[in-house]
Amino acid sequence: VVGVQPLAELEGAGRRLGAAVAGITVASVLLAFGLLYALLRHLVVVPVRRLSEAAAEIGSGNLTPRVPVSSADELGQLTSAFLAMGQNLRSYATQIEDLAFRDPLTGLPNRRQFMERLEAAIALARRSGRSVGLALLDLDHFKLINDSLGHQAGDELLKEVAQRLSWA
Repeated sequence: VVGVQPLAELEGAGRRLGAAVAGITVASVLLAFGLLYALLRHLVVVPVRRLSEAAAEIGSGNLTPRVPVSSADELGQLTSAFLAMGQNLRSYATQIEDLAFRDPLTGLPNRRQFMERLEAAIALARRSGRSVGLALLDLDHFKLINDSLGHQAGDELLKEVAQRLSWA
């Protein structure tokens, strides 16, 4: 059985079918872009924003920021690197402070720390009406030890004296 349809009816049905296919295609593309945007935002944009906030915290002095990014991908590795950087900076800050206030050879307080402690002791003595005592220690002929036995021997002598002073 062969049926004959008028041409106008076939063209109308073709247009309706084309419009439906176009609508479905547009809706599919919009849905795909929406899902892709949501996925990228969740997996990339938000973690990168958190890392940026952590970097700002590290820059402002908080060397151990809380970074809620925990993944095994590149962002997780970057997060681990940020946290390690903060720990390293904290360690370096401690080392710098030690260098600023301690003699690297003996570990004893250096001149700067001595002066700060002396000034604090004098100020406390003035407020409380007390006195401050100060003892001076000199190693006689130390230059002779350095000149005759070498600087390494002089350094060893200084370390030994510092160790004995620390026990006192």
